[in-house]
Amino acid sequence: MYKKLSIIIPIYNVEQYVRACLESVFRQGLADDDYELILVNDGTQDRSMEVIADLLAAHTNVTVINQENQGLSVARNNGLERATGEYVMFLDSDDILIDGSLSLMLHKALATGADIIQADYMKMSDEEIASIHSMPVQPGITWKEHHERELFLKGGRVVVWNKLYRLRFLKENQIRFIPGIYQEDVPFTFECFFKSGMCLTSNLLMIIYRQHNGSIMTKHTMKRAKDSAFVIGWLTRFQKDAELNQQEYKRIKDFVFENFRYMMDNLVTMPVSFFKRRHAMSYLIQYAPDLRFTDGIPQKVITFLYHFSPSLLLMVWWLRRNMRESKHG
Repeated sequence: MYKKLSIIIPIYNVEQYVRACLESVFRQGLADDDYELILVNDGTQDRSMEVIADLLAAHTNVTVINQENQGLSVARNNGLERATGEYVMFLDSDDILIDGSLSLMLHKALATGADIIQADYMKMSDEEIASIHSMPVQPGITWKEHHERELFLKGGRVVVWNKLYRLRFLKENQIRFIPGIYQEDVPFTFECFFKSGMCLTSNLLMIIYRQHNGSIMTKHTMKRAKDSAFVIGWLTRFQKDAELNQQEYKRIKDFVFENFRYMMDNLVTMPVSFFKRRHAMSYLIQYAPDLRFTDGIPQKVITFLYHFSPSLLLMVWWLRRNMRESKHG
């Protein structure tokens, strides 16, 4: 049966948050016949599925996919394989949709046929979300149209959960998530940016992005360091292989450096030995052997140390970070 929208929600150990997420979906003013809700139970080990059982029983448009724990990328890909909607949305199970926002986004998407339509979001802690008495007042809603790669240069955000994607666009371009990495949003979003046609952006608030201590994004681990190295390597290859104009090249170069700096900051703050930090650094050298930064003397020094002595670069980075923290502490 034709659906206007498929909402894909991976579920793994989120019993504290998933009910609020689903309740926000059912407050969007959409009839069950208009959309399908695809829940991917990624081998959750808590009561996530139990705490939403009554909500699922009350709606006829819910599909549950049960799988062994394989990570967010595989869960999203499996949901995408089952999707039948004109548009698809990837919603994280600990986030919340702002009342009525999704129906506005879907109406605009269907009216324009855009490949991608991007909304705005706001970040809130668990405590702030718990204290909400009413949803935020929407601003005067505006829409901006972008063609070809303009979205990449003009406000495209490198996350997947604040967007609707035309399913046909994703399938025709064979865009999928890379399994097994934490930063799966980056390659997926970049492929979308550079393969899309007409896109829309809006100041419409659609998502309350939950920031909490259990978030993957807050954990500095060896696995995360390895995945960061993989993504940096993927971006450097993309930068070489894509036919880029000067503005696009510069933005990707800046984005690569931001990710490199983030990875290095994580490496020098992880509670592990220097040997393990150096081992994590070896992944970056493996995935991005030709990595170079050339904007100014500090970046050129970083590049020299990266190729001449990665161990020395780690020590310099550690000293620099500690000096900065001491100065501000």
